[in-house]
Amino acid sequence: MKYMLSGCSSLTHLLGLSMINTSRVTNMKGMFYNCSSLQELKDISEFDISNVTDISGMFGGCSSLLEL
Repeated sequence: MKYMLSGCSSLTHLLGLSMINTSRVTNMKGMFYNCSSLQELKDISEFDISNVTDISGMFGGCSSLLEL
């Protein structure tokens, strides 16, 4: 999932991420990097980060993010 949504500068809301199976993910580095218009990210309660070793810069440049 490294840089998966990176640079999606028009993305404003992302809802319902609980449907994504992250149990085998090891890298979320820069996943939302530079999503400068992202204001709301909801329902990530099911994100399994037990195997993730790198989340550096995951939300870097998300200057509009108001709610997580």
